[in-house]
Amino acid sequence: MNAIWSIWLNYFWSSDKGNGPEAIQQSILYAVAAVIFIPVVHRWAKRELSKVHEKLDHAHALIGHIIEHSPDIPEFKP
Repeated sequence: MNAIWSIWLNYFWSSDKGNGPEAIQQSILYAVAAVIFIPVVHRWAKRELSKVHEKLDHAHALIGHIIEHSPDIPEFKP
C-alpha cells in the first residue's frame, strides 16, 4: 500500500496540480479523447465534403447544359 501511495503522491498528484514532470493524466486523457473523437469527426467531415462535391458537380452540369444550348454564348477557342 505504501508503494501505491508513493506513486500517487510523486507522479499523479503533482501532475494534477500542474507541476508534474509530464502531466501524465492529462496526456492519457487527451490520447483517449483523440482515439474516440478523431474517427467520428473524420467520418462527419468526409460526409459533409461529399455533399458539397455533389452540389458542385450538379452546378457544373447545369452550367455546361446552359452553355451548350444557349445561342448567345460563342464557342470557346483557346
